[in-house]
Amino acid sequence: MRKVMVSALAFFIVTNVILFGSMEGAEKIEDMGKPRITLIAAFANEAYWGSMANGVTKAGEDLEFSTKCIGFTKIDVEKQIEAIKSAIYAKTDGIITSGTKKSEAFNEVLKEAKDAGIPVILVDSDVEEAEKLCYIGTDNYEAGEIAGEDIVAATGGIGNVAVIVSNLEAENQKERLEGFQNTIKNYPGIQIVKVVEGNSDVRILNECISELLEEEEDLAGVFCAEGYSATSICQLIKNAKGEYDDLKVVGFGISHSKQKNIEEGILYSTIYQDSYEMGYRAVEALKETMEGKTVPEVSYTDTKSIKKENMEEINADEGMGAPWHIY
Repeated sequence: MRKVMVSALAFFIVTNVILFGSMEGAEKIEDMGKPRITLIAAFANEAYWGSMANGVTKAGEDLEFSTKCIGFTKIDVEKQIEAIKSAIYAKTDGIITSGTKKSEAFNEVLKEAKDAGIPVILVDSDVEEAEKLCYIGTDNYEAGEIAGEDIVAATGGIGNVAVIVSNLEAENQKERLEGFQNTIKNYPGIQIVKVVEGNSDVRILNECISELLEEEEDLAGVFCAEGYSATSICQLIKNAKGEYDDLKVVGFGISHSKQKNIEEGILYSTIYQDSYEMGYRAVEALKETMEGKTVPEVSYTDTKSIKKENMEEINADEGMGAPWHIY
């Protein structure tokens, strides 16, 4: 009998290692029997995505769910899709993931999840045509409008400005750009002269921003519509030792470096989106669905501009210590 029990336990452990890639992915003993929710983030960090992972984890503790947070060392749509397939194969009870750029493979894997009876919630970026339970996240169009208002205030409504995005095929980037353009069009003294794609890759961003500053010598402002470019451009401004001190920069997201750059006057403002709330509310929505309740198709989370005078409203440590399984 003892041999049978040991064999069964060994089979359980090996199965978890195969499905999840490491012993870290094996389900904790205390979580056995609880509904399982898997967060598959576009990126693993201790800022925006870490905050979301912590929100998912806390909601899991509060609502009696077993949670797993998967992220990647860099944005990789193919890996994201493979992780969703693995979660479906492992028969997770719910999936939380970010909408990706228009991809048939992404839409197909979400349909696979639906066919398997696994609800999927999109966070951060929506994909309207995707088979999902709902979208919980930033109103990215509104976020772009807020950024536009900040650029107008920072530049006095006069001058050439540029926008840096990760990828123009990403829905959240397109919506932020459109919202920004909607605000700027009301100020004839401001002109958007260039939109740059940096793929949220620090090396690419540094090259693109250097080229931008060399080619557009009369820039008055830059809106960084994704999380990494503001840090890159602020560092370049510091290194230039006064050459770009008049350049007004509006960023996106919260981090210690952004806080410091705002305090030093290098970054005018940054647009805050509450990713902790996205994660927590996504788990709540999955719980309600499992209880047979209906959840709204779209639910927006808090978005606001953070400047020197309201810095105390945010916590840059919210993403620290996230329980990532990194692939």
